[in-house]
This record gives sequence, C-alpha cells and structure tokens, in this order.
Amino acid sequence: MKRILASLYMCFVKLVASLCRRLKRQNKMVMLITFSDSPEQISKKMVEMKVTPETIVFYDPRLDTTKIAQNFMRMIPMTKKTLVSRIYHMCTAKLLWSIITSRSSRR
Repeated sequence: MKRILASLYMCFVKLVASLCRRLKRQNKMVMLITFSDSPEQISKKMVEMKVTPETIVFYDPRLDTTKIAQNFMRMIPMTKKTLVSRIYHMCTAKLLWSIITSRSSRR
C-alpha cells in the first residue's frame, strides 16, 4: 500500500512539475533551508552588497525565521499545503540554492 501511495505521490509531483516547466523562467532565487545559521549570514551579506533579487525561501516550519527574513524574501514553510507552490517556484526560478546541513555535521 505504501508503494502505491508513494508512486501516486511521485506521479502527481512529476505532473505538476512538467506543467510548471512550460512557464517562463523568472528572475528569482529559491533557497531551501533546514537550519537558520548560514541563511542568516547569507541574507545579511546580500543586503550589504545590495544584491536583492526576489528570493523565495522554503524552510522547515520548526525554525525561527525572524532572523532570516528580509523585505525581498518570501518565506514558504515546507508543508503539505504548500507542495504545489514550492514545485512552481522551483520550476520557474533561475537559481536554486539548497542549504541542507544539520548542526551536528558542522564541526
């Protein structure tokens, strides 16, 4: 049963992604974060350098995003409700940036 559900889920994701890929690429950056230390530094540096493209940030809902958020960033939690929105943004962005490091692996 789990395999069938996983297959249906992947078919849905592929269908939405194939529809979104037909849309025009937009001048925006998508970041995927699972911890808040590095993205906070990155967002501060972007403001310092005056490099502020539209930035979509997918984040773990358990994170405190108050230090990360800037006025040019749109924060979208990684939940089931935002799946289609996240696929759309990933397919239409010019730049995808993934920051998936846990605190324990940074020594």
